[in-house]
Amino acid sequence: PLAYLGGSMQIDKNLFEILLFCVLLLAGILILFNFRSYDDNESSYKKTPITISVLIGGALGFVSGVLGIGGGIFLSPILFLLKAAKPKHIVTVASLFILINSISGIVGQLTKNEVLSEVINYWYLFLAVFVGGQTGNFLNLKIFPTRILALITAALVIFVAIRMGFKIFII
Repeated sequence: PLAYLGGSMQIDKNLFEILLFCVLLLAGILILFNFRSYDDNESSYKKTPITISVLIGGALGFVSGVLGIGGGIFLSPILFLLKAAKPKHIVTVASLFILINSISGIVGQLTKNEVLSEVINYWYLFLAVFVGGQTGNFLNLKIFPTRILALITAALVIFVAIRMGFKIFII
């Protein structure tokens, strides 16, 4: 419901992009400075109360609706900063979150006749995404230590923020 509400709202694009840039940059920097505190010790992670989880989910849905994106780029930093779970679990949950939202978006796009006729030209992208997802999941579960996952997440969020910053302030 909140994603629908966010998607139907009119908001100044420039202001929103600046706010998004600031939030992502701050989240990435906070994770980067704290990445050493992530380990495999269960006691260092906190159980997030259901009320907080629902509020975060609603806010993510709203913001994702406004932006028209899946929201995974927001979910990972929030879960990392809350220390809601081990990084391996956070990365897995965020990947599933992105997958579900992406499939929903694709299904919605396929209801449009002009998109349906073009989808056959991009079948190889589906294959690439599937192979990349499986490779990333394997690296997450079997290869990368917990702290490295936190560091990679921080780097990804900062990269997205910097890319947005260039788009907003330079181009």
